[in-house]
Amino acid sequence: MDVFSSTLLEALPPVARAKAIFLDGERQAALSVLRDADDALEDAFRRRSAAEAAAKMSLERSPDQRVSPEERARLFGPAERIGIEIDRLKDRQERARKRWDEHGFLPRVADWLKEARAARVRLKDAPPVAVKGGVDASRRIEEIRRSLDEITQELARVSEAPRPVSELKRDLLAEIDRLAEQGAPSVDHRVRDGSPVKLAQAAALSIAGTSLIGDVGSFVVWAARDAIRDRCLAMIGDTDLPGAMTDEQREARFEELATRRLALEREEEALISRASENGLHVTRRDDASPLAILGIVTVEEA
Repeated sequence: MDVFSSTLLEALPPVARAKAIFLDGERQAALSVLRDADDALEDAFRRRSAAEAAAKMSLERSPDQRVSPEERARLFGPAERIGIEIDRLKDRQERARKRWDEHGFLPRVADWLKEARAARVRLKDAPPVAVKGGVDASRRIEEIRRSLDEITQELARVSEAPRPVSELKRDLLAEIDRLAEQGAPSVDHRVRDGSPVKLAQAAALSIAGTSLIGDVGSFVVWAARDAIRDRCLAMIGDTDLPGAMTDEQREARFEELATRRLALEREEEALISRASENGLHVTRRDDASPLAILGIVTVEEA
């Protein structure tokens, strides 16, 4: 079954559509080869079983079931020869399955296209990537993939980057102010029986049915605001941790890395296509960008 339905193909611009049809055709061809290998191996197993059964029946027809080694070799020879054939067919099947597995990236590309279509994202063909003549495609692809691994590591580092102390303190003080305001008791100057400050209610010391009334945590923050602030500020310290980034710096770095990654992936795909034209097969990465594989850019509809 084709990965790209006619509906999905209609969502692609002309060059990308032709690329999707080509990749789908390669995948179907790999599946056909795998099925042929599976069928041939299954047939060989059946033929060996039949040859073994025939040899055993010939043995059973012998009065004392005693035959010479030569006769036994003659009887079981066909089954042994098929066994050698089976070994070759297993190798053929393994290679065919490996080639089929190499197309595992394509359903993910189709899923991405489905989501883009559902989100009403308009697609257009990207400018072709110029590949310098005389470049060793295999070596350059290896270099690109090492760079992509480095980008992945950098993305993980940026994702876990600590925040600057100034931002941490700002958000801490804002939280303390919010909790203190929330936990502040109310005052009623008209009260003539009991305390005018409703401490019991603010500190969750009153009981209504089976539930406590008030917010004791916020009340404690209000009551010990300065001490809590000073201790928390001391916990944060005054020195940024290595690699600290603001939210704006972090998002800018993410965007920079994503742009660089996509540029490398587009070059990688161009090299893979050129290698294929020259009879050299290069396996695509399972996580390669659909934008690079199909050679497209996205333009969200207004």
